[in-house]
Amino acid sequence: EGIRTLDKEIEASQKTYDQIRFDVDKAAARLAEIKVITSTAQERERVHMTSLKQHQDNEGQFRERLSALSSQLSKCADEVTQINTDMSTLREAITETNARRDTLTQELSTGRDDHHAIMNAVREKEQSSNQARKALDEIRKNYNSAAISLHDQQSVLSQLHAYVQREYQIDISAAVSKYHMAAPLEPERVKLADDLKRKMRNLGHINPDAVQEYEAMFERHQKLKSQSDDLTHALTQLEKAIVKIDRTTRKRFKEAFEKINEHFEKVFPRLFRGGRASLTLTDPNDMLATGVEIFAQPPGKKLQSVNLMSGGEQALTAVSLIFAIFLIKPSPFCLLDEVDAPLDEANVGRFNELVREISKISQFIVITHNKKTMETADQLYGITMEEPGVSKAVNVRIRA
Repeated sequence: EGIRTLDKEIEASQKTYDQIRFDVDKAAARLAEIKVITSTAQERERVHMTSLKQHQDNEGQFRERLSALSSQLSKCADEVTQINTDMSTLREAITETNARRDTLTQELSTGRDDHHAIMNAVREKEQSSNQARKALDEIRKNYNSAAISLHDQQSVLSQLHAYVQREYQIDISAAVSKYHMAAPLEPERVKLADDLKRKMRNLGHINPDAVQEYEAMFERHQKLKSQSDDLTHALTQLEKAIVKIDRTTRKRFKEAFEKINEHFEKVFPRLFRGGRASLTLTDPNDMLATGVEIFAQPPGKKLQSVNLMSGGEQALTAVSLIFAIFLIKPSPFCLLDEVDAPLDEANVGRFNELVREISKISQFIVITHNKKTMETADQLYGITMEEPGVSKAVNVRIRA
């Protein structure tokens, strides 16, 4: 609050200083104007004196004018004196204002230093308080742990008292008190007691329910053994089934692969009008984990992987493989989405011929924008916009 008050006083002093400076500048301007008037008057006096010498006849008139000018000059001199006095007063006010401003600046600096010192002290107090709080939390934590440990020990001691009372009908508190009050035993009795303790330890804990527990455990063992035998038998049967499935899978996969490869080798030359293609296994020794690689040789090109072919050649090779699979086991429907998009006109024609041929055993739904493919279809479905913003589904049956 004190810093803000000092800031306000400095701001007010600055405004006063600016106003005084403005008045001084104004007075200086007025002084310069008076000096110009004085200079002008002096010049005019000189002119008049010259004219006085030249015009003796007009001496009275010139004297009056000279008197007037002298009066005006006197007034100007008085104004200059007053202005000088005002300037002195203003200079003293400026000096006092500067001194006041320096004093306020010094007080502000001192107040800021005090504020920083107070804030540092507050931070140190907060750090000390936090450390004390942490130490108190640690003491409470240790106290709680000790209280829990004491409670556990008291619980164990109570259980031990109850156990001794139940098993041996002895009150430990009375027995301990009697033990400390009794006279020392004779050496023979001490030795006899040690022998008895050793024999009791050798006997171990006597469990009167041992027979019943054994029977229960034996019955549970029999049940678990029966379940284990069932699981072992089921696991054996499962392993046999897996072996049979693996053998059947290898056989069927090999048969399907050979048939697909055989049809692929026939379909590929039809679509490309020559060339050859084949399927190979990456790991023939492991039919369940092997991969399949496609090698194709279009007419006039070297045998290469399908990854090195152009987009149209890859599409046509993929269509050849799909049709080879359909020739082995056709499905009721086949959906082809823009398959003919990367094909040129000649390849589109061969593609449509093969589609028409395989459509005898499976129905084809072809999404296309190719006119030749549309001409091959039996029925067309499309979307038209007869009015702007209104779509309408249209179907056209080309073949009956």
